[in-house]
Amino acid sequence: MTDIKKYLNILIVEDDLEIQENLMNTLILLFKNVFTANDGIEALKIIDNEHIDMILTDYVMPNMDAFDFITTIRKSNLEIPILVLSSFMDIQKLQKCIPLGLLHFLEKPISFDRLLEEINKGINNLDIKYQLTQNCTYYKKRALLKVDEEYMKLTLFENRVLELLCLNKSEIIEINSIISYLGDENVDKNTIKNIVYRLRKKIPNINIISHRNIGYSIKYD
Repeated sequence: MTDIKKYLNILIVEDDLEIQENLMNTLILLFKNVFTANDGIEALKIIDNEHIDMILTDYVMPNMDAFDFITTIRKSNLEIPILVLSSFMDIQKLQKCIPLGLLHFLEKPISFDRLLEEINKGINNLDIKYQLTQNCTYYKKRALLKVDEEYMKLTLFENRVLELLCLNKSEIIEINSIISYLGDENVDKNTIKNIVYRLRKKIPNINIISHRNIGYSIKYD
């Protein structure tokens, strides 16, 4: 089974370099990319320049602690999953962080199994999902299909077409509207036909309906 984490980037924010390295060596086996920062200020610079899907951060750090760091992130991104680590549990810290929408507040040292459990919880809530068939889930943001227990990456155009159909479930989307949505002058109705053909091949029993010389629609429960 292909693990969805291999398509994702995680950011570790930790001033203890030994802990940072241990986390990086572990998570690099699971994620596409692992970025590291020593404090909140460094982390914000990385977020400005890289696509980050999940954050794992220490609470007590120099220059900018986790509370200020996360508060800054939440001003522009309410969705990114964030796990906070701390050497000890502090009720005041916990209460202070509740409004920030954290996945969890974890006490160090943390076992790999517990960390992986919390990471997987975050991933499950990471993206808008469409249950296209009993065996197929579509993850719009990451352009992924989960068919049975296998993940498949969609091409840019496949993702855009499927996104448009799902956003307008059961409605007929005219071919010219699909072409316009893709935003490429080289796309024509034969291109769209080919994209729909590939989607049907990738998604068994997908109910993409062709409306002759008009457009396409999709139906699912």
